[in-house]
Amino acid sequence: MSCASLELSFLLWGVRLCIVVRKAPTEFNEARYISMAIYNEFLLSIFLNVSMLFLQSSANPDLLFIILFAHTQLTVTLLLALIFGSK
Repeated sequence: MSCASLELSFLLWGVRLCIVVRKAPTEFNEARYISMAIYNEFLLSIFLNVSMLFLQSSANPDLLFIILFAHTQLTVTLLLALIFGSK
């Protein structure tokens, strides 16, 4: 099992947990923002893995590095904005 499929299986499990706790009552609505962060990571990871699948052999290594950097930067920035920006 490759790392990409393992990552996507963990993210699918996270999406399942987000659906399960969707209706849980909270005082500050944390479940909503954490769910949005997990959905964001799931969509970005799908985009990254599909683009890496098609660009792996033909692309410049610098382009692959830029794609990985953009994935990491977008994921962390949006996660921090959703979790700490809501407070």
